Amino acid sequence: MTVRSWRPSVEEAALLNRSFCSILLWAAADGYSTESEALSEATPPSLPYELSFLVLPVILHRLTREALPMRVSTSLGTWLSDRPLVVAQFGLRAKALFHYSRAALLFGLSYRLLLLDGGLVHAQLSSRNDLKKTIKGCTAEVGDCFKRAFFLGRWFARAGSPVTVMALWGVRP
Repeated sequence: MTVRSWRPSVEEAALLNRSFCSILLWAAADGYSTESEALSEATPPSLPYELSFLVLPVILHRLTREALPMRVSTSLGTWLSDRPLVVAQFGLRAKALFHYSRAALLFGLSYRLLLLDGGLVHAQLSSRNDLKKTIKGCTAEVGDCFKRAFFLGRWFARAGSPVTVMALWGVRP
């Protein structure tokens, strides 16, 4: 039996570009660390590794991204219980995007956009101004994805432990 490595189709690779997806992970990690600084010391200082695999399934799915609340003070559990359709297909989306999330994470690590240390994904702060300039020149949808990824990171920082957050979304590490 031979093990074949995973490879996306040409269309998938074009639509789910590693560099774009790594920027979304960077934005979520930056949002998480920004919010965790304002919270108690019980919150990890950076995005837990396992939560990085939830970013793309939330942000790249337009209906979910557009349904996200406006305030980080909104309870994740309450918000999800009010939206059963968001949770219903989330596990399948997360599984389908797992390889893209991993590829984006590796791309971000390779280009020093992200840093993985102790199970936490850190956004390299030296990239902040360059990324904001890059996003300014993009379409409104790309800008929205970036802003909502930052929000999602902040929201995850307030939502509880990674196991709790994943359980609320109906997935597990």
